[in-house]
Amino acid sequence: MVSGAYLKDAMGGAEVQCYMLAQELSKRGWKVSYIARAVRGTERPQYEVDDNIHVYRFRSNRRFAVMDYSQLYGLLKKVDADVYYQRGGLPDIYAIAQYAKRHNKKCIWASMLYKHCLRNFYTWRLGIRKPDFARRLILSLAARIDNMLHSRGVMNADRIFVQSQYQQKLIMEQFGKQSEAVEHVHPVLETHGSKEDPLIVVAIGTIKPIRNFDLFIKLAKECRDLNCKFIMAGPKSSSNEYFDGLMSRIEKLPNIEYVGPVSLEESNKLIDKAAILVNTCVGEIANTLVQAWLLGTPTVNLTPDPEDSYEHGFPCATYQEMADATRLLIEDKERREEMGAKARMYALENHAVEKVGEKFERLLCDLLER
Repeated sequence: MVSGAYLKDAMGGAEVQCYMLAQELSKRGWKVSYIARAVRGTERPQYEVDDNIHVYRFRSNRRFAVMDYSQLYGLLKKVDADVYYQRGGLPDIYAIAQYAKRHNKKCIWASMLYKHCLRNFYTWRLGIRKPDFARRLILSLAARIDNMLHSRGVMNADRIFVQSQYQQKLIMEQFGKQSEAVEHVHPVLETHGSKEDPLIVVAIGTIKPIRNFDLFIKLAKECRDLNCKFIMAGPKSSSNEYFDGLMSRIEKLPNIEYVGPVSLEESNKLIDKAAILVNTCVGEIANTLVQAWLLGTPTVNLTPDPEDSYEHGFPCATYQEMADATRLLIEDKERREEMGAKARMYALENHAVEKVGEKFERLLCDLLER
């Protein structure tokens, strides 16, 4: 496993999925190694065995990922895996794919966002920031290099795992390659069944521009006439300007609260007592969506796929659709409960760790036999 960080150092979507897959594969008898960047401000060993997972950390260059390749190469060699799996939008996939080819190993790349399936992901991401001119030149150069590394890495991966049929279409259009849809994995969660009154509408994730938390605040402002409370949770990213702007808007509203970072266990408790979970990050099948479905909490999320439709939540193409769906669920208890029950049934059938783990193991074995 290769990820931006180890889950117990920093919690992100890719980190949660890699950790849960690593745990499940370890239970199934696989030796699992996890390579991750050390998180600044934390004192963690370069190597440790945690939950039977062999964890290797290295110090990262924050701007140019290619400068990490020598360290990454050394760790890839040290773990000597049969299959290397990298998840999310990191240009590490180029180094991993090249190493795998040269040493007769296998390489899997897996997406987290639909934009990870685009060749210009890094230059697109640059467009949501507003740095000064000199900083923008440096970021632009780094983004172009990362685009090239990401694209060539995905092209050279032995297998590609995505989250949805829409992402499969993008991978074929952008890279001309087949991909496999593999569901998010999560341990089965037990729900207490009762929701708080007044109703809670929750959004959880890293506070950064790509996640569009400004839309969640806008949603809270437009629902001030309803008997409900909006709660936003998650760690802030490196963008202090974006975070401070959101906090100043929250302070002016009586029906929304920011509760700071939450652990995975705390997020489960928060979602369990919430009536609705909203995800404003476009085209992401987030961990929080799966958590909500397992806990019988209906969801409202933004999607770029015009054909996206299901009975356990509202995938919305526009902000207005999202606002209308949220208001409908707040006002209609019977609809909420019906949708929540369908959500739990769907999640148990499609996202339970044992079922996804079995599918993942079967795909690994198939890849190794080729």
